[in-house]
Amino acid sequence: MADAIDKILQPLRDLASRRDPTGHLLVEDIWFERFPFAGQKALEGKLRELPADKIRGLIFDDLPTRTRAWLEKNRISYITESGYAAIHLASVVVLMRPDMRAATAPLLRNSLTTLSGEAKPSRLINPTAFNIFDTLIRLPTYELAKLNGLTFANSFGLSQSALSKIMSAAAARDLVALRKFIARLGSSWWLDSMLAPRTGRGMTPFYHLAQEYRMHGQVLDRKGVEEWTGQVLARYPESVLPGPLEVAKSLGAIFDKTVTFWVDPKALAALKREFKLVPVRAGEEPLCAIAVPKGDLRAEAIRSAAPDAGAFPLQDNILALNIFRVIWDLGFSDSRARDARDAVIRLVINAV
Repeated sequence: MADAIDKILQPLRDLASRRDPTGHLLVEDIWFERFPFAGQKALEGKLRELPADKIRGLIFDDLPTRTRAWLEKNRISYITESGYAAIHLASVVVLMRPDMRAATAPLLRNSLTTLSGEAKPSRLINPTAFNIFDTLIRLPTYELAKLNGLTFANSFGLSQSALSKIMSAAAARDLVALRKFIARLGSSWWLDSMLAPRTGRGMTPFYHLAQEYRMHGQVLDRKGVEEWTGQVLARYPESVLPGPLEVAKSLGAIFDKTVTFWVDPKALAALKREFKLVPVRAGEEPLCAIAVPKGDLRAEAIRSAAPDAGAFPLQDNILALNIFRVIWDLGFSDSRARDARDAVIRLVINAV
């Protein structure tokens, strides 16, 4: 058991770790001890019983994604024998993932350095960064090679200062290298980091805002729903966008009768009035779920900065969505939608 954990910690060369004579593990100033896992509720209950100063780092055989996210949100350090770790130090958190362990040594050191430094998840999981990443993966490599950072940022209305900081943190000399950095981090890093503490500032999850509606006096069959969805998007091209679930549906990753929409707050009243949408009551089947963002569709990285440059095999109306924001939103829904994130992140990695 100890050998397996020590092997996992080998790439973390910048962290001081040792074992005392009894075999207990110390990483920096955090003592780790093995902890039984019999489900998240049981784990939460046991941890609540302990005084805050008695909670140490925890060692597990393995943990579900949801439980890892909960531990990270509550700043509880852990290591699993399956290769995951989150070590919360005074001012940074160091994350370890299996796909990072399999990377080459130079990349691994860079990834760990940036995760605990300039490119920690909070710097990459936000609207400004999402707009940059989404645009990067949509443009062909040969086009990116012709652009410098300033031209790229100005062409698509992106933050040049944020781009410079991200490129510096990723040790990317040019835009092509930064694009490759997206894939090098790995799908597991993206999926886990999108649920990490102190990330997503400036964005409110779709499913925290969504309200379900039905059409007053009318029930549509499947074909009718498809035609109606097309009418809504055509009628309000600038103020209504498909919701995140529509991307997962288009990839065959999930089936759901309810249509999801993002709607600009200025258009909500007109949309509801024109299509006779009323909130569902208990026992009624919803036609759609509508979320109204607190900010602008573009400012919150809901609308892509380069919708016409997409290289994704998606329907035209879905191409307008920022694909990184889609993945982030799906992480805050039910287990079906969270599982569907795998299909969407593969789309991103394959595009790179």
